[in-house]
Amino acid sequence: MKYNAGVTTVMNSYKDEENIQQAIRKFLRWNFLPILVSPLAWIDFGKSNKRLYKYEGRLLPPDNSGNWLRINRDNADSKMRNYLDAGQLMEEKINSRDYEVWVNSKTNETKLIPWDENKTIELCPQCHYKTFEKDLRKTITKATYSSGGLEEKYDLCKYCGYTISHGTQSTPRLVRSSSSSSSGGSGRSSGSGGGSFGGGSSGGGGAGGRW
Repeated sequence: MKYNAGVTTVMNSYKDEENIQQAIRKFLRWNFLPILVSPLAWIDFGKSNKRLYKYEGRLLPPDNSGNWLRINRDNADSKMRNYLDAGQLMEEKINSRDYEVWVNSKTNETKLIPWDENKTIELCPQCHYKTFEKDLRKTITKATYSSGGLEEKYDLCKYCGYTISHGTQSTPRLVRSSSSSSSGGSGRSSGSGGGSFGGGSSGGGGAGGRW
């Protein structure tokens, strides 16, 4: 939908949350009338407003002293490496957590306020950063048309590399599609008794398993 694509373009144009919110509000004002005559766009309109409400608190300072300045990520002089350590930068890289950086203009104190973005990524039990991905799978032996394969199930920290293995499990062998058995114009139908590939059984193999 054009409306949804427009909002996505607006959001991708900025890195800073305040700039994103201002751009979304401006976009909503300019497109309010077209939205009224497009009922399907109401859903995306609601999602945009829900996002604004969800992240409204990100722009609130640590206290009401009036001395806190928020670092704008779209400012060329704002380097997150000056404020975040390597683990926090990894959290942002994998989109598990965002940080709002506030600097006190009187004391020069810096405060980092984390905002969780991805609930499926957890705190690592070893380094304690929110970089621990669970239920990942790694192929050990690829499945073929004649035999099944083998894969390992594990959890992994994207920062420190801490790994928990949950052992291996078999995967089902590959099954040829019905279209491949009738290709080539040989006259043999895929539904005929002797020419079908009905011998293989398919199994319920595991699904693949993320600043």
